[in-house]
Amino acid sequence: VDLYAPGNVEVMCKSSALELPAGRQEPVIFEGFNFSTAGDFLCDVRLCDPITKRTLHRRQYTIPVHFQPLTIRLLDPHYKNAIFATMKLENVRYQVNVALTAQELEGKKLLTGIRDTNGTILFSEVAAPAAESVFTFPAATLPEERMQIFAALEDPTGNSSDEATAALRKLPYLEGEVYLAKDGTFIRDGKPFFPLMQWAANEDFIEGVNVFLDWKPYRDTLYISPAISFNKEIAKACRADSINSEDAAKLREIVGAEMRKPGLFAYYLSDEPEVFGDTVNALNQFYQVITDTDPWHPVILSNNSVTGIYDYANAGDVNGAHSYPKPHRTKPFNDFEKIVNFVDAFHGHFKARTHFQSLAWLAQGFDYSNYAAVNTCIPRYLEMRNQHLMSLIAGGRGIILYNRFNEHYPEIGVGLVEHVKELQAYAPAFLEPDPGAALKIEGEGIRAIVRKHRGHWWIFAAGFRRVGEQMVRLTLPELGNASFRVLTEDRNVAAVNGVIQDKFEDFAVHVYTSDPEYPQLRSGNDIKAEIKRINAARKKPGNLAFQMFEHETVQVTASSNKALNVRPDNCLWHVADGVVQPSDFKHYYSEQVVWTDATPNQSPDWIELTFKEPVAIARVIVYPVDNSLRNYRVQLRSNGEYQDVADIEEAKGTAQEHRFPQQKADAVRIFITATRGANAKISEIEVYEK
Repeated sequence: VDLYAPGNVEVMCKSSALELPAGRQEPVIFEGFNFSTAGDFLCDVRLCDPITKRTLHRRQYTIPVHFQPLTIRLLDPHYKNAIFATMKLENVRYQVNVALTAQELEGKKLLTGIRDTNGTILFSEVAAPAAESVFTFPAATLPEERMQIFAALEDPTGNSSDEATAALRKLPYLEGEVYLAKDGTFIRDGKPFFPLMQWAANEDFIEGVNVFLDWKPYRDTLYISPAISFNKEIAKACRADSINSEDAAKLREIVGAEMRKPGLFAYYLSDEPEVFGDTVNALNQFYQVITDTDPWHPVILSNNSVTGIYDYANAGDVNGAHSYPKPHRTKPFNDFEKIVNFVDAFHGHFKARTHFQSLAWLAQGFDYSNYAAVNTCIPRYLEMRNQHLMSLIAGGRGIILYNRFNEHYPEIGVGLVEHVKELQAYAPAFLEPDPGAALKIEGEGIRAIVRKHRGHWWIFAAGFRRVGEQMVRLTLPELGNASFRVLTEDRNVAAVNGVIQDKFEDFAVHVYTSDPEYPQLRSGNDIKAEIKRINAARKKPGNLAFQMFEHETVQVTASSNKALNVRPDNCLWHVADGVVQPSDFKHYYSEQVVWTDATPNQSPDWIELTFKEPVAIARVIVYPVDNSLRNYRVQLRSNGEYQDVADIEEAKGTAQEHRFPQQKADAVRIFITATRGANAKISEIEVYEK
């Protein structure tokens, strides 16, 4: 680590040798820097091979260095420097730190207290200056307005040599006000609240979520406002080095129009700012404007990198953090240790910060193969379920669902729907305070939390590392001898003398409760069996083109592709995945599962299925969407030449079947010469030998 002073007039260097465990994260702390000047220092961090000295990774950023003889840290209220009406806060508590020597403090006294914006002192106290002092003043009589906490060092003549201030605000009640408890729990209207949030198209709404990203409450949910993140002017300003007065005024106007709308839960500020180029300065400034205008509703952003979490730590209150371990077609829980490292980095960073964020894990509810990735698939039911529960066990306080194509993927339409019911059932237990029970865990990579709800014990336990199958002991003397239901697993385990023994596979999550009136949740095995049945039914008997995954059976190409993403054939494989969309199919991302040409009002267009080797073909069925196919030809390719086997004019119908004498071919092409509407749209193409 090299620290360069402003103007490069001074450089300080430190190094450390370490071994990094494969696939894991290791904190490296450099301490003991002594600064002789203030300003923005350039920090140059390099990770090098210890022998060759080759740089493996490098990052540069600025560190502001300022000397503050006095600092104030507000302890209560702990959130946004604001006293919310439903907090029912008895006292304002804050800590004053003095970073001066005894010689420098000789003859001085510390004057501290609270004053209003006119300078009128509401409370004050005189004390001997110390390295660390805590002061308390009653909150009940403070006015509902902006105030200031102050601390000053005075010499015997009454002159102030140093002063520090901190903002304080007492808020009038606003219905639906939301703040974060010290442990990150959401408090809405004075009551703990488990936000089961969703960011999706309306077509993919899941019953049971209580917060939805939309312009107003949707199906009786609260809502996250996209008024900021979807505003083009604000989006452009987010990429600037800093915001100007016009940007700030525009933002205040937007927030002022939103803040008193019924059902508002939060604002969405930015999604993956580290990817899309939103600057740290701009988002920090926008966050301050939003909070200054409307402190009653939190600000949400989402980071997909650890460095993003660190960099944008002051730009929000809630983080829809996500690591998106890429699902593998044959390897369940692929790269799941990435989740553990991500969550630990998040909580480690905010543990000692005055401004903290609450984690609402955002799992991948979509198929990466729709974004040009290979050898992947939609996350399995347990891959979505378990990472949500792992994030909550590790300290998360909410969930953000990010899903699409519920009807297309039973992993979502069945699995995620049932999992939402599960999260609903667990929410009351998650909202209970930590009972302080000393649970002893014997098992590698196992973590667990304990809650007591309705007088009964709940244990949420998960394997956080890939260590193989193991027997785990969970010991809590208070459990005594009792029967515990393992929810969604259709089984019971017994606690014997306060000990539960159970088998854990890699990244398994077990939920135990002693409540005899446990929630009646559907069995995970039953859910997986239904998903398997639905997927198996996609393959119609005799359909030669069917493929469960991309490129399994056929390679699909087209004249153009509206879903183009990195590869020209991106998403085209869905025309052979066995899922026939309704003829009037509408979806925000419809082009991902329905081939749509990218040349509106132009013909011809074509789409082609190429087999790995020639097959005998006698029948082709085409499923258009929006009755879009008017005139087209079905063509077979043999020895590099195309032959028309069907010529259709004024085509109609949701399933257009074409029979012809059987012949060998290595490709089928639908050649479209006229459409109804601007584009050709095809949901599915089936190919049969008979």
